[in-house]
Amino acid sequence: MLPWKHLKRENALHDEIEEILKKLETDHSEEILHRLHDLQTEYEHLDGYNIQYKAEEILEGLGFTTKDLHRPLKEFSGGWRMRVMLAKILLKKPDLLLLDEPTNHLDLPSIQWLEEYLKNYEGAFIIVSHDRYFLDKTIDITAEIANEKITLYPGNYSFFLEEKAQRQELQHAQFKNQQKYFSEQQKLIDRFRAKASKAKMAQSRMKMLERVERIDDVESDAPTVRIKFDVGHQPGKVLYEMKNVSKSYPDIKILDHTSFAINRGDKIGFISANGKANQLCCE
Repeated sequence: MLPWKHLKRENALHDEIEEILKKLETDHSEEILHRLHDLQTEYEHLDGYNIQYKAEEILEGLGFTTKDLHRPLKEFSGGWRMRVMLAKILLKKPDLLLLDEPTNHLDLPSIQWLEEYLKNYEGAFIIVSHDRYFLDKTIDITAEIANEKITLYPGNYSFFLEEKAQRQELQHAQFKNQQKYFSEQQKLIDRFRAKASKAKMAQSRMKMLERVERIDDVESDAPTVRIKFDVGHQPGKVLYEMKNVSKSYPDIKILDHTSFAINRGDKIGFISANGKANQLCCE
C-alpha cells in the first residue's frame, strides 16, 4: 500500500544498492565500489533516504494510522485508495502539481492538513475545486473560464467574486454610455441625411461610428434550468423520526441511543470521521 513502492527509479536504485552491499562481503573490487558510489549519489539526489519518512508523514496527515501503513491497498475503500494516490503525487513533488477536486474524499482534519501542506509547497499548483473555503486558503490566482475566455484574477476565490462584480458593474456602465452615445450620433446622422449640404458630414459620422470598438454588455455565465415537480399532496411536518437507536460495528460505534426528527424543510448534513457517515447511510 505504501506510496513509495510506486517510485520506480528510487526503488530500483534501492534494490541494486542492497545487492551490491551484499556482494561487498566477498567482492572488494574497484569496479563494484565505484558502482556503489554512483548509485548512492543518485539515490541521495532523489532524496531516497528520506522517502519512507516523508511518505509516512504525508499518509498520516491524510488520515492514515501507523497500523494502516502496512496494510495491503486492496483492503481499503475507494475513498481511502484515492488518498493513497494523492499521497503518491505529493511525495513526488512535481514542479507543477495538478489537483482535480482534491478534497472530495477527505474529512475535515485531512483537508486542514492539505491546506497547510500546499501553503508551503515549493512548486506551482493548479486546483480545480468547488470547495471555496479550501480555495480561499490555498490559492493566490483565480482563473475564470466563461464565455469562451479565460480571465485571471490576482487573488483567492473571495477576491475573485468581489473583483468580478466590480468589473461587470464597470463594463455594464461603459456599455450603457456607449449605447447612449451611438443613439445620439444616429439621430444627428438621420437629421443630416435629409439635407444635401450636410450629407457629407452624415457620411463622415457613419464611418466614424463603424470604426468605434464595441463594448459588449455583461453576459450571464449561469445556465438557466427550469424543473417542475408535480406533488400530489403536501407532506406532514415530521418526515422521519428516530428514537433511541444504536448502531455499531465490531470496532466502530456509529450511534449510541440516538434520537432525532427530520421536519419538512430541514437541510441536514452528516459530519463525522471519514467512513462513519457512509456506513450509517448505507444501512
